[in-house]
This record gives sequence, C-alpha cells and structure tokens, in this order.
Amino acid sequence: MLSDNSKLTLRITDNNDSNYHWDSNTLYLNVEQLSSEVMLHELMHAYQYLSRMPEFFTNSLLNQEIEAHYAQFLYLKNGNKSKFRKFINSERGRATAAILDYIKQSENNNINETLNAFIDFNVTSVFREVDSYQNYPFIDEQGYYSTLYNVINLTQNCNL
Repeated sequence: MLSDNSKLTLRITDNNDSNYHWDSNTLYLNVEQLSSEVMLHELMHAYQYLSRMPEFFTNSLLNQEIEAHYAQFLYLKNGNKSKFRKFINSERGRATAAILDYIKQSENNNINETLNAFIDFNVTSVFREVDSYQNYPFIDEQGYYSTLYNVINLTQNCNL
C-alpha cells in the first residue's frame, strides 16, 4: 500500500525491456524505448502495486497488464496520432480499444457487473498470445477487483 515514505526509483538501462519491479519499487526504462507512453505504462504498474494489497497485484498480473495497456491507449488516443494509429493496428491495441467501445455502449447498464466478463472473454486471449503473459493469472471479479479499477478512479471526471 502507498505510504508517505514510499519512493520510486527510476533507472535508465540498455540491457532490459522497460518494466516495473515491485520487490524493489524500481521502474526500469530501456533507453531504446524511452517515450512518454512507455513511461506511463510502467508508472501505471507502480501505481497499481502501491495502491492495492501486494497479494492482489501478484495474483492478477494479466489484469494489471490489461489495465496498463488501457491507460496507455487513453493517453495515446488524446495525443500523438501516429503512435495511436500504430498502437491500435496491433492485436493488443485493437483488443484494448474494444474495452472503451464496450464501456461507451454499456454506459447506463451497470457496467461493473459485466466489464470483467467482457475483458475475460474478449481481451485476455489476445494478451495471452504474448509469451511472457501466457501464464499470468487473471481474476474475474467485480468492484474493487475490476481490471480497470485504478484507471476508472483516476479518470472519473475526464471526458474519454
């Protein structure tokens, strides 16, 4: 959980992919991948870990990846159009974009009860095509455990 003395260490590296290590609270950014959207994606992982119980984070790694991609999608959607087009031209980008379409179509239909099911049946299989995500656990729960819990809270007064 986030505390007053929590520190996030940022390291620029040339020998790893960009990623967040929750055990050391360190964000690694590969110099070849240095961009605002990659930094946002990895910062989202730090926020996810620090804002919830650590056991939840580690038991729902695929939920966390989908949410970080969704945050990245929203950021690109409202920014760099060429990077946005590149993002949504990928399988994961299209699956991520489908989440916003589903949310907009379901706006007044108690989406909390159906969003994770939609993600489980329509998005997780696309993410599982990535070797490193194949064995990531996914929790199909509602409310606090919703895949987009943090993004929904962070963007509740935003026009998406």
